[in-house]
Amino acid sequence: MVCLPGVPWPLHSGWQLRAFHIVEALAARHAVHVVLYADESDRGALAESPLAARVEQITVVPMEQALFRAAGAFPIWHTSPRRRVTALLRDPWPSHIRGWYSDAFENALRERRAELGDVPVWADTAPCAEMARRAGFTRILVDYDDIESEQTVRALGRLRWGASRMLASADARKLGRYERGLVRRFGAVVLARPEDRPRLGVAQDRIFVVPNGVATRPLLADAHDGRTLLFVGSFGWEPNADAVEYFAREVMPRIRQDRPDARFVAVGRAGSPDWANRMRTLGVTVFESVPDVTRFYADAAAVVVPLRAGSGTKLKVLEAMMYGRPMVASTIAMEGIDGRDGDAVLVADAPELQAQACIRLLRDPSLGRALALRARAIVEAHYTWDAVATATYAAVAAIERKSA
Repeated sequence: MVCLPGVPWPLHSGWQLRAFHIVEALAARHAVHVVLYADESDRGALAESPLAARVEQITVVPMEQALFRAAGAFPIWHTSPRRRVTALLRDPWPSHIRGWYSDAFENALRERRAELGDVPVWADTAPCAEMARRAGFTRILVDYDDIESEQTVRALGRLRWGASRMLASADARKLGRYERGLVRRFGAVVLARPEDRPRLGVAQDRIFVVPNGVATRPLLADAHDGRTLLFVGSFGWEPNADAVEYFAREVMPRIRQDRPDARFVAVGRAGSPDWANRMRTLGVTVFESVPDVTRFYADAAAVVVPLRAGSGTKLKVLEAMMYGRPMVASTIAMEGIDGRDGDAVLVADAPELQAQACIRLLRDPSLGRALALRARAIVEAHYTWDAVATATYAAVAAIERKSA
């Protein structure tokens, strides 16, 4: 049994890529039944996806029935501070878990439990795992590839102090406590980054690392355009939108002092139209929802990933490494990825240091080539989808050994 919080198709986001390839790996060895959320726009994508051909059965639960779609039923996000405080004090679950709950999803899992028995469950996200637990399943593996409390705390750091930030901070602390109890609540936990293991504390033998992966791509030749810096990522994800705006405002002016002809190109799924227009006024060349990113990588002298928030392993980093493009990335962007500063990538966080690193790559193509070849070797060795499948099988085997 696999539980998903959405439809892993088309393969536009990091979550969709990871979820689809894990389901594909599981279906290669097991008869897989899937229960997932989908809203109206997702149902067409589900019909067009190859998922149905790979699994035994798909049960769709309307996304509209998740609690976060009904503000009145989900008091942590209510406009009344009193109701929000009451929810924080009384609800044992943090809002990230409670918001994704629905009776319909739990009932769908309960029906599969009656039909299939207490089969092992791969739950993509903790809310899915909680609903599987309430439905009666006992052999549950939760894929917690992003440490959500870490992502929340980083996002809160950029908000003004006030009641909303105080309440959200309290909820983030509750989420952190919940995460530390995951191993006790479920049979096993999967992480994407080995350095996250200590966060979960006890029972390390039931914590497995299944890294994110990337499809094998051709190694691109050196870029003909020696002045283009490229960012790739979905603009609807706030950390990506923030990274592009930050780089345009804080880093590009420093680069243009040395290289007035330097270009900053951002490619990804469309976000807010207002955001895209604002980026263009800052001098960013924005391409939205393109069918193929290969030509943009081919034109780029270097890739930049200046993330200041987010958690987990960034597939945009792995993709750039697979294409063989030199890269300047923040420390956050490189978390969970085996690539050291000066060996496979240039790591920098302060705007002036990021600008200096980009200028080095624009001036010295041979340096970029050496970094890119080393990065390519690392991703081929550790981050292909075949490597992800192997790690997935090891985690599932531990759940299968538990008596039903």
